[in-house]
Amino acid sequence: MNRVHNATIFVSIASYRDRECAATIADLFAKAAHPERLALGVLWQIDRDRDGSAYTQILCRAEQVRGEVVAASRSRGPCWARHWIQSRFYAGEDFYLQIDSHMRFEAAWDVTLLQMWHNCPAHKPVLSTLPPPYNPPDERIATGLPFIRAERFKSDGNLVQRSGTLDPAMQLSSPRPSAFLSAAFIFAEKSMLSEVPYDPYLYFYGEELTLAVRLWTHGYDFFVPNQIVVYHNYGLQERARHWDDHPGEWWRLQQLSQQRRLHLLGMEPSSDPSVIQEMDSYSLGNERSVAEYERYADIDLNRRKIGVRALDGRFPAPDLLSDEERESRKIFTDIYQAGRWGGVESRSGSRSLWRKTKHWREHLQQLVHRWTIRTLLDAGCGDGNWLAWMDEALLDLYLGVDCVAELISNNQQLFAQHAHYYFKVADLTRDPLPCMDAILCRHVLSWLSLQQAREVLVQCKKSGSRYLLATTYPGASNRANVTGQWRRLDLTRPPFSLPAPLQLLADGTEEEGCFMGVWRLADCTLTSLTVPVWSASATELLFAPLREEWQLWQEAGRRCQLWWRDDDLTAPSANYQRLQDLAEEYALPVLLAVIPVRASERLLAANVQSRQLFFCQHGYAHTNHHPAGKGQSEFALERAEEEVAQELQQGMRRLQQLFAESFLPVFVPPWNNYPEERIFLLQRAGFIGLSQYGVLPTTLQEKGGVRRYNAHLDLMDWTQDPPRIQRRDWLLERLLHKLRQRRLGEVDLREPLGILTHHRIMDRQGWLFLQQLFAVSRSFSAVEWLSPRQLFREGEENKCAIL
Repeated sequence: MNRVHNATIFVSIASYRDRECAATIADLFAKAAHPERLALGVLWQIDRDRDGSAYTQILCRAEQVRGEVVAASRSRGPCWARHWIQSRFYAGEDFYLQIDSHMRFEAAWDVTLLQMWHNCPAHKPVLSTLPPPYNPPDERIATGLPFIRAERFKSDGNLVQRSGTLDPAMQLSSPRPSAFLSAAFIFAEKSMLSEVPYDPYLYFYGEELTLAVRLWTHGYDFFVPNQIVVYHNYGLQERARHWDDHPGEWWRLQQLSQQRRLHLLGMEPSSDPSVIQEMDSYSLGNERSVAEYERYADIDLNRRKIGVRALDGRFPAPDLLSDEERESRKIFTDIYQAGRWGGVESRSGSRSLWRKTKHWREHLQQLVHRWTIRTLLDAGCGDGNWLAWMDEALLDLYLGVDCVAELISNNQQLFAQHAHYYFKVADLTRDPLPCMDAILCRHVLSWLSLQQAREVLVQCKKSGSRYLLATTYPGASNRANVTGQWRRLDLTRPPFSLPAPLQLLADGTEEEGCFMGVWRLADCTLTSLTVPVWSASATELLFAPLREEWQLWQEAGRRCQLWWRDDDLTAPSANYQRLQDLAEEYALPVLLAVIPVRASERLLAANVQSRQLFFCQHGYAHTNHHPAGKGQSEFALERAEEEVAQELQQGMRRLQQLFAESFLPVFVPPWNNYPEERIFLLQRAGFIGLSQYGVLPTTLQEKGGVRRYNAHLDLMDWTQDPPRIQRRDWLLERLLHKLRQRRLGEVDLREPLGILTHHRIMDRQGWLFLQQLFAVSRSFSAVEWLSPRQLFREGEENKCAIL
């Protein structure tokens, strides 16, 4: 059963002194196929002295309308009103529809919307467009299917959007991909409200682009409806606007809103508390970046440029990737960007160096002549370093494909002057490959899981190409592994079972045992390639070494103690909710380091139900006071002792007021940097604990009467800009190393191993890693996750015992 069957819809209507609102509500119910499945949240902002009762009338189904009337003088603009509706009136309906208070509807609009949403080729679709106009009371003006296009950037950086229309005779079979939103009409699943709630600190101008970027970076894709379902009244003269009634106030609100928008998008960072208040609750997501949005939307926010796609409102369909495909692409993109495989000559690793490809290039020239190969597909082409030493006339066509978009873009520019060389982004495991004389797959399959390697060979076979040239290691065991980890593969053994190659060409030294096999693809059968691989899941393979390590602890009768710390909490957010859910699901306590100056009052309401959350102090304002070039520290020795002491005390009082019994007087310094010379100030302020990062020498564990427990494994890679989650295999390797050190007595076993997260910038892979780590740890009685209260209030009784 799909998600639209019997679905309920919550409709948000922010009405500012609008006489049309009553007719909008009446038409909405009248035209719905299932009005009983609708719930309306309406905020009427009226001037009681000038507006009559008609402004707030509900002509039908009043029991399905959750509304409130506020004085227009209290209003802070459209975004504030939409946030009010979401936070006060929404009650868990399946879908969310946002409209203006001056709309008309087509018959069965609700069923049509749900079906269009269901037909969108995306995991998290959003339907939005600039609706066609109507004139009151009900004159509809539909000249064609509307879509949104970019027109220009204003001087303040706001993007002006305009409506375009398709030929009325055009019949689209499904919604059309888009990069833009209209706040007058947005339809999405309910997850949008928790993941990307409306920002009440924005005003009006810039609202739509900001929301689009936030949604995009949270993994949502936009579509224009392929049928008209609503109409909008654009008449300026027929109703009052907020800025008409607030001639002085609206400009101040818009200026703050503008600064907030520029800060959020990374264009002009601000430290003004009135600009960045509660920014964490209305932040960007971590599924995709702003740069990726700019590339897709064909706009440049900093240079204020608009490309052809944006001007025309024509955009490609989103790339539907499974979690495994997305993880695989991320692995190889991270490797490429960080240069983990290569040096100065080639980012694709040592196998692409001039010296390492010398014999291979000679073999290829011979193969081209022997087998009459004129067109070559390089599957997993990398940076094409070896091509620079090939005779371009050797081939009529060379096509290099790879899953790393940045790599392909770079190759397209580097080889732009080569008439026979072309490059394209492709996922070798799922994208159809063109029919060529030969497919080259050199040093690619060994980095993939067995299942993915087989899927690549299936696509090669399906292409109808003549020959396959692929790396093989005769006699290799073909052990299972996860994508991103290398091992040898023998393509003639299960689960591939290719026939004996026509030719084996040495590709390296005799000790390496590496060969390039040549197969006639007509001799390779799909039967052997498509039989399911009955092997452990990728997660089981990845975490197998960790299971073995904890088994050793268990057999030795030792306790492996860990604890969890999360930094930089300031306000509720979708990621903060995910952290709470994970802590509750696995009954794992977590110490949350809160920035006092930026802590939102709304944190109190967000934490009342949780038993696993403990709160401590994270600096004061998280502001760097270190001299330039000396790292970062909020409490550098250059600052006066009295000033530091005052901030420590003020911060503690603030957090005690917010969290009461859930607050632990533990101090976590920003950037994990606090001078040892001033530990006494912590004790004087009332702190009983200090937590930083790294292995803690025994001599410091109780220095100054302050109990100290550090974090030791940070999930984030801070060398990247913006920071990213470390690769899962890297994290596990580091975790295993630290566990073995403790088990073998190389570090003090009495200090529990601390896992450090930063929920604000965690992405899907980070949450997945945590969930899998917690699930695996459950299987071992030797593994114990300590409560921060245990650590810092009863630390002497709960230190790890070496048994």
